[in-house]
Amino acid sequence: MYMRRNIGQYFPVLLVFGLIIASFIDYNFNYCRGLFSDGYIVQGIIYVVIYNVILVFFTYSYIMVTFSDPGSPTKDVVNVLSGDELASFYTTLEELPEYKKMTESASSDASHQSTGALLQNEKMQNKNISLSSLTNNNQNNEYKNDIPLNDIISSSSDERFSKSSENNPLLPQKETIINMNSLMFRESQTSGNAIFNRSGKKDQISIDIDNDMILERNIKKLNNNNSSEELHDENNNEKRSPKEDNEEINNLICKKCLGFKPERTHHCSVCKRCVLKMDHHCPWISNCVGFYNYKYFMLFLLYGSIYIPFQFITILITFISTVDFSIDFIENLVIIPGNKKLWIIHLFFSFVLGCSILILFLSHVFQNLLGNRTTLELFGKQDEIRNYRFKIIREHRKKEIEKLETEVKELEQEVNSSLDSPNIEEIKKELSMKKSLLDKKIKEFNYPSNRSPRFVSASTKNIPKSVLHNPYDLGKLENFYQVFGKNPKLWLIPVPSSLGDGYNYPKYEYQA
Repeated sequence: MYMRRNIGQYFPVLLVFGLIIASFIDYNFNYCRGLFSDGYIVQGIIYVVIYNVILVFFTYSYIMVTFSDPGSPTKDVVNVLSGDELASFYTTLEELPEYKKMTESASSDASHQSTGALLQNEKMQNKNISLSSLTNNNQNNEYKNDIPLNDIISSSSDERFSKSSENNPLLPQKETIINMNSLMFRESQTSGNAIFNRSGKKDQISIDIDNDMILERNIKKLNNNNSSEELHDENNNEKRSPKEDNEEINNLICKKCLGFKPERTHHCSVCKRCVLKMDHHCPWISNCVGFYNYKYFMLFLLYGSIYIPFQFITILITFISTVDFSIDFIENLVIIPGNKKLWIIHLFFSFVLGCSILILFLSHVFQNLLGNRTTLELFGKQDEIRNYRFKIIREHRKKEIEKLETEVKELEQEVNSSLDSPNIEEIKKELSMKKSLLDKKIKEFNYPSNRSPRFVSASTKNIPKSVLHNPYDLGKLENFYQVFGKNPKLWLIPVPSSLGDGYNYPKYEYQA
């Protein structure tokens, strides 16, 4: 269960539960009871059954999305990064000004252990880690790697493995043979392929990563690192500069908490931590929507889009059929019984909340779920479109100004060289118009609203596909599987069924 940092963060959750309890009491004991007293027994029973079934799924989905941990990156970077990446990770971490300030504050306050300090401690304990080179057997097409299994098995935040001692009897020493064709891993010992649990929890909140996946990923990276010292871009055949490599490593480090930051991970300023595949921080659940609870969030919106409009429609039909609208509305309020006056309040809240949650659900389905992008990625793509459009607009306006400046200079030379010309007045008039137009263009170019891309439209019209490309978009069906899984029996139930581990995501590269 995900616990809040302070009691104040529970107030929105208590407010939502209060609204659910109030609607439950009013619908069952006021509205449906009124149907029973008026003789609509069958209709009342049907409404009660449908309402309470939807309420159970809606409430359970809300509890799961509220109290489930969205997932945070592991601090055991040794088990996720390759040897070269790990060295670059720590080297880049030490060069960050934020990390230097944190280490200085941690040294002054020994009782405070920050993330950066924990990583520094982990580095000191693992500074002698070494990954042996890979040997290629051309005949059997097998790769032999003598990486000890303790380099692959995860440790919890309280357990620290020493990588420097190869003869430590407490550490399991195993030789792993990998067949790259079949991607099958055969271990010399009889123990099975373990899937470990990083957090020690028994539910879906724990971060499970396959040892084989990590080993395969590290082997590929070590092969790429050992093949050549200089990396080349496959598409453009251009050498990558050390600055580009450094920027790529910087993307692995969160500049705020100085922790490991996989792809699609963002730092939440409210929760004060990094969240795997962060979509957004929702104030109504007082929690982040991330990799492990996005399915619960979608089910919460789905059942909310059914639960609230169902109340509005059923109460509205009964209200219209029982109220005499031929009388003045003010007189109607006096005549309407007290229990039916609560229906008006119920209709108002159900209409407002129903429209809001229905719009939010449809936007998440078509923009986020079927497009396989988070809300933050959607905003980032909009910023990328604005920057692209802004750059084109600025270049176009700059060319216009340069063209006008050239024309003004030519007219000035013509005026100076032909003072006795009969058309001198027309030339001066044209020169004056060009100068005023040039001044206007320069003012527009330097106007504050024209110097920032935030004021540019984010419309996708006339934007190249290379800019609009989303590498995580695998198609609507595959995108749906990424969140809800491939078992249809679990799609509508708030239980874990999402695909992946939160660290690696299948991608579709852009092809022109």
